[in-house]
Order: sequence, then structure tokens, then C-alpha cells
Amino acid sequence: MPTHLRAYHRPSNLAETLALIQPRAEVVAVAQLGPRVPVGLYPRAEALVDLRALGLDRLAETETELHLGAQATLQALIDFPPLRALAGGLLPRAARLAAHPGLRNLATLAGALASPDGPPEVRLALLALGASVVVQGAERRRVPLADCRPAPGELWLELIVPKTPPPRGGLSRVARTPQDQAIVAAVAAAAGDTLRVAVAGASPEPLLMTVAGPLDEARLEATARALMAAAQPGDDYRASADYRRAMTGVLARRAMEAVR
Repeated sequence: MPTHLRAYHRPSNLAETLALIQPRAEVVAVAQLGPRVPVGLYPRAEALVDLRALGLDRLAETETELHLGAQATLQALIDFPPLRALAGGLLPRAARLAAHPGLRNLATLAGALASPDGPPEVRLALLALGASVVVQGAERRRVPLADCRPAPGELWLELIVPKTPPPRGGLSRVARTPQDQAIVAAVAAAAGDTLRVAVAGASPEPLLMTVAGPLDEARLEATARALMAAAQPGDDYRASADYRRAMTGVLARRAMEAVR
């Protein structure tokens, strides 16, 4: 349990929230859980900011996009009908792999994306679907998820996923058991003539490759080989670097074949 907490804040608007999370001498933590609860929650935090009164858990649909509140739970994503219909339910499938139902009802979308060592499938699915992030800092801006990193004093408001042209999705992974965190995972999504493939477990950061043109055999093979060449895997107790590199090509190929 936290041992240094001296203050708890539950702001009711963005201006108050941004004032609270600006860098300062006091160590402030935002209360948002990922799918893997750390051993020590907020071990250095002196103040905790609760975002639940801001309405950042809203899920909405327009003609061309899905708007996913950054504080929506993973279970809410699974239950959202427009997401279940998008790309064969790619993102809900990824969210199911992230945690058991109890944690999925606590873990938020932003918490899952901010977790550096948690289950990778949610981030991969959003990367493959071409998602962008609405970030509020000194000004509000929309940034592709692939280019967005959490920064001090900023707040992620929502993620936006395009739904036109209608995408097709595929996911492939390898783990010690189906319930374990993936050793390597690959997600592909194709919309029109554009294919995006995202891979985790083969480099410090997820690999993302965008390919345009017909999804013929030669293009799939070239993309799988390019991802293997770009991989920078390391060894750990779960798998060797050689195994991770080999699985990068195998799993990327399987994910791509699912969207042909």
C-alpha cells in the first residue's frame, strides 16, 4: 500500500485536473490501473488524482469514427457493440487477452496503454487500426498513437479509431499457455488497400509497418521478412532472441493471412 500519500483529489473539470498534475516538488500520481496491478501501487506518490468525475469513460460512435474515452474500462470496450462489429471484434478480442474479468472491470484503456510491461494486444490492435489520441496539455491536439507518449502535465482524453473504409482484422500470438502473457504477438488490420501490421515482443517498442497495395503472396512474404529484419529482440527467461525473431515472421504472416 502507498506509504507517502498525504492528499487525495477528485477534480470535476479539466482545468482543475491539469493544474493538479503539472510537474512540481510534490509527487502526484493519476489513479488509473492497467491490466497488471503492480506490487506496490504508487510507491512514491504524495498525492493521488482520481479522474472518475471527468466523464472520460464515454464511448461514442459517429459515421466515420469510434471515440473511446481514455478512462473507459477494458470490459466496457468488450461490451461496446460498435467495437464488436469493427474488424471482426479485433479490439474486444485483444482486451479479453489482457486480464481476467475482475481486472478488466478496473483497468482503463489509458492504464493499459501506459503500462510498459503489460499485455501488448490492446496497443497492437489500436496501432493496426490506425488509432489516434486526443491529448490535453497547454493546448488540445490529436496525435497518431504510434507517435504519442505520455508526457508530464498532459492528460489523454480519448482514442479515436477510424471505421471507414471498414477494416478487417487478424491477431496471432504465442505464449506458454493461452492464459499467459504473450511472448510475441502480432496484429494486422486492412482497410481498402492499406495494411498495418503491429508486433510486440521482438523489440523494446512495438514494431509497426504500413503497406499499400494488393495483399498478394509476395507482399505478405516481403512484409514478414521486413519485420524480422527490423526486430531487435532480447533474451529472457521466457524465450531466446532467435525464437522471438523467428516468431515475428511467423505470427505477422498469420495475422496478415487472416485479413486477406
